[in-house]
Amino acid sequence: MAELLLLLFGIAFATIGGTGYAIFGPLTVRHLMDRGLADEVEGSSLSRAGLAWILAGRYRRHDDANLRRLALPARIMLALLLAGLLLFAAWWLLAQA
Repeated sequence: MAELLLLLFGIAFATIGGTGYAIFGPLTVRHLMDRGLADEVEGSSLSRAGLAWILAGRYRRHDDANLRRLALPARIMLALLLAGLLLFAAWWLLAQA
């Protein structure tokens, strides 16, 4: 039963996080591009630098309330996506045992 809950929550978190990040990630990068700060994320919300920038919360260095309103949900959704992938990996490891 616990294995099925891991699978269920893993799929749910990954789906919610992925779809949410697909919305808020590019909006955050577009906002940075409009402000001339796109170099910080190397121009993409899916680049390694962009993912690290959002996940580390480096948007807080800028005094821009609108950037915070876009980047905070992107950070939460990215964390949910990673949590879902970790739960799925835990399910897979339990299923192998």
